[in-house]
Amino acid sequence: MVGGSGIVAKPRLHLDEGEFVWVDAGYGYSSYTVGPYSNTAVAKSRDLHYFNYSLSHIRVKAKHGIAYLKNHFQCLMGFRGNLYREEDHEKAAHMVQACIIVHTFACRYDRPDEVAEYLKASGNLSEAEVLETTSGMEAYQQATEDARIQQRENQQQYKQEQAAAMEGMSQNQVQKFRQEKALDLREEMLTALFASHGCPFEDTTAESQRMGMTTLAFTKWQERQDRRHEARRRQ
Repeated sequence: MVGGSGIVAKPRLHLDEGEFVWVDAGYGYSSYTVGPYSNTAVAKSRDLHYFNYSLSHIRVKAKHGIAYLKNHFQCLMGFRGNLYREEDHEKAAHMVQACIIVHTFACRYDRPDEVAEYLKASGNLSEAEVLETTSGMEAYQQATEDARIQQRENQQQYKQEQAAAMEGMSQNQVQKFRQEKALDLREEMLTALFASHGCPFEDTTAESQRMGMTTLAFTKWQERQDRRHEARRRQ
């Protein structure tokens, strides 16, 4: 998903201003993704553990999307128990993969004429059935055209703003810029989570949260940094 996702390539075609995507630890930093704290950080902080716990609940709900896939491909409904033979595992994996590919491929066809062409090529539907399937799509296409135009304009503006903000930056500076944006968003979500649940922070502050540390660990880290800076200044 990181490399080929439409959201990663063109976020403003899919996300409005202020919208973001919950991701796991394998994703990179960006201004439109919120990921968990590291396991090391979570093991030392109740606050950060609570955030990751809440995030995992959101991701579990998102994973229920496989039910959507099963509803579209009844052949998957039989995969409920354990598979004891290697060939059964292989067959099941190939079948799930094939269904996902078909679903993803079909989703590319969102215009009435494209859908009609796709359905006709399948050879499973008559002309009348194809017409019935696509009859309401033209009206929907027209009704949502303004929204799609706006999304394309938003993406173009986003691209220009990002280029202007990162102009002259090295690769390391670009990475730092994206990281800061991601940390800003995660900090905002962490604060909103605790506020909505009426929970005070127990062992972190805004500064320590940004570093993935407890307040105590952050204070000690800051003291070490100060000593190093002082030692360098005296040299």
